[in-house]
Amino acid sequence: MDTPIGWSENVCPERRLVVLGRTGSGKSTTCNNILGRDEFKSDTCGQSVTNKCQRAICQRFGRNVEIIDTPGLFDTGMSNADITREVVKCIGMTAPGPHAFVMVVRIDRFTKEEQDTVEHFKNVFGKGMMKYLMILFTRKDDLDYCGKTIEKYLENVPQMLRDLLKSCGNRYIAFNNRASPEERNETVQRFLDMVDRIHSNNSGEVYTSDMYKEAEKVMLKREEQLRQEHEAEVNKEKRKIEEEYQTKMTAMEEAQTEKIAQLVQQLSIKEQQKEQQLEMEKLKLEIEKQRLHMESDLQKERQRLELEAERRKMLCEANPPNYRETAKKEVSNEEVMVMNLIKGVVKLVGPQLLVIALDKMGEHFASKLSIAPATNECDKAESSVDEEQVTDKTNRKEEAK
Repeated sequence: MDTPIGWSENVCPERRLVVLGRTGSGKSTTCNNILGRDEFKSDTCGQSVTNKCQRAICQRFGRNVEIIDTPGLFDTGMSNADITREVVKCIGMTAPGPHAFVMVVRIDRFTKEEQDTVEHFKNVFGKGMMKYLMILFTRKDDLDYCGKTIEKYLENVPQMLRDLLKSCGNRYIAFNNRASPEERNETVQRFLDMVDRIHSNNSGEVYTSDMYKEAEKVMLKREEQLRQEHEAEVNKEKRKIEEEYQTKMTAMEEAQTEKIAQLVQQLSIKEQQKEQQLEMEKLKLEIEKQRLHMESDLQKERQRLELEAERRKMLCEANPPNYRETAKKEVSNEEVMVMNLIKGVVKLVGPQLLVIALDKMGEHFASKLSIAPATNECDKAESSVDEEQVTDKTNRKEEAK
């Protein structure tokens, strides 16, 4: 196997991937094959199974791979607020930026809707994403059945697909998700090699934008909060260890003092009774022997407790958690972290996505509105607000011109 770009003997390079595509394109199944395990839920029905951004990590062929599987944002009937939330999550999960965007397309289907999906994501992430985009065709088994290669198939595809391939540097690969494990592994390895080349062609830089920069600020702030919380826990544990040590040492010293006092008392009794000198000497020797023995045991236990306390302190300090992993899990689980991301990023994503999504899918939403009129005053009010936002955005565009 060729050495992956950016790989060394001691470090596995990280590869963050954002997987895009319409419902039914095979995103989740393809992600599972890249991971080498069934992580994302997939189905053969025509309805979207993925309705939220999902994250998974694995180590494949010398890379630490992180995959974000996105829902079919623009064809699942999601509201603008839901779309904004999922885009913010996607950005937060892959901050400071992805190494590649992977557009999944079925070989037997590339329509105007697929082209519009690409345009939607370009409007959200920026045109610069095209330098990081690659096309992943699924259903390669259909070509294999007909005895065709992917290159032969691309000779007769629609012009808009040719234009898309040209705009992303003709980076493409075909997957047969039903192939043997050996063939799937070989395809995954070629796929990761292509991701490495994208990374190399972009001078080793990940894709970034104002949205990603803002998300990274929020992530770094949360990392620092987690680090401070962990340090506070470590200090608390260290104080607890010291208190336990002092308590044990005090108890041992008190026990030793009491034991010696008992022996001295016995000696005093013997002397008072004027017993034989020999027995008194034996008792003195026993007292001295017991004293030396207890001092030796006390010293050994003191050293053992000191070493144990030091070892526990070092263990507390030597195993800090993975703050970035914890922060990303909070994003994936939609905890308070998502709200912090939305506060920092939605000012860049929200208005842009709300207007662009409506502009690009005006006819689609208009047809839905005409078919399903508002059933109550709340619906009519929401419709009026959406129209006012679109009109306001259109007016601003005209003024800018």
